[in-house]
Amino acid sequence: MKILLVHNEYGRFSGEEAVFYAVEGLLRSGGHEIHTFVRSSASLPPGWRGKAKAFVSGIWSRAARRDMAAVLDEFQPEVVQIQNLFPLISPSVIGEIKRRGIPLVMACHNYRLFCPTGLMLRDGRPCSKCATGGVSSCIRHNCEGDLPRSIGYAVRNHVALRELLGAVDVFTVLSAFQRDRFVEWGIDPTRIAVVPNFIDEQAAPGRNEREAEDDEKMSYVGYAGRVSPEKGVDVLLKAASRLPEIPFRIAGHANRMPGLAGGPRVEFTGEIPSSGMAAFYRGARFTVAPSIWFEGMPMVVVEAMLAGRPVVASNIGGLTEMIVHGITGLLVPPGDDEALARAIAALWQDNDRCVRMGNAAREHVRSEFNRGRYYERLMGAYGQATRNFRTG
Repeated sequence: MKILLVHNEYGRFSGEEAVFYAVEGLLRSGGHEIHTFVRSSASLPPGWRGKAKAFVSGIWSRAARRDMAAVLDEFQPEVVQIQNLFPLISPSVIGEIKRRGIPLVMACHNYRLFCPTGLMLRDGRPCSKCATGGVSSCIRHNCEGDLPRSIGYAVRNHVALRELLGAVDVFTVLSAFQRDRFVEWGIDPTRIAVVPNFIDEQAAPGRNEREAEDDEKMSYVGYAGRVSPEKGVDVLLKAASRLPEIPFRIAGHANRMPGLAGGPRVEFTGEIPSSGMAAFYRGARFTVAPSIWFEGMPMVVVEAMLAGRPVVASNIGGLTEMIVHGITGLLVPPGDDEALARAIAALWQDNDRCVRMGNAAREHVRSEFNRGRYYERLMGAYGQATRNFRTG
């Protein structure tokens, strides 16, 4: 099959980028002919010029449409999969794809289709006003904290909704929770496929003597990922302040929360390269994912579980489908630092339970989120898109 993959990279490498290129590799290994149409936000000029260009191109880009037309004519794909269009590709390419009669799949790793910010979050709480009442809510509440930016995001989403909702043959989502929200907000369930992310299960072989030794050295509670409000980092710090005897390490770039400080036993390591994350997980007794938004499928949670570490996570969004409470980790109410502290303390004090849960977590990931299952689900989504296109 000839497949065109479309993605606008973010300014900083993210889990979504890692998934995009992992999927490309997986499809190539399956014998498919792949072409990528990629633009990068890192190419935007700094300052107001970059913001202006992002605003205009995010709504409609003649250059992207022209380039897409050329790629489609030369490559002639059998299916197109879009991951992210903003800000340099834009919905302008949709017409070129549909004009040529090509089935279209869109991978939805967040809620940007219905929420200009993509987070469904306002004032620290889940919010669905834009999904149910129109994107003007983003402007009214200045959800980006910068009114021109909020206006730009709202206008962009209005255009995107108009172009995408009628054109996409199948939306792939990361969880049943996300699927149910999309149905609630108006998408026909026959146009949705649940395709959770995958991880290379061979990256963590069976337990050996070295790992058994590591279990005795697990010395901290770990957090990995974006250091940003929606990830509940402030909730984690409050929980840590209740547990002065337990050390914490927070790995991630903190540019979204400058000046953030923890207690005497909270260490901010900064961003750790992917090559160093295995050691980070080995050193953790378990990790935490205290998100307060409708989390999709954070790969740092999957990575920790594959490394044999249980996860204490918020009982919200896709996290509830990743973690089996009491078996592979613990689930706590989002935003509740007291409940989070109790769960952390209970698990920290029982190392044998951590090991049992970690082993169960590893097997759960290998069973549910492996390459083979992902490939089957994605091929099913492509077939579903083709059928929808033919009957649409």
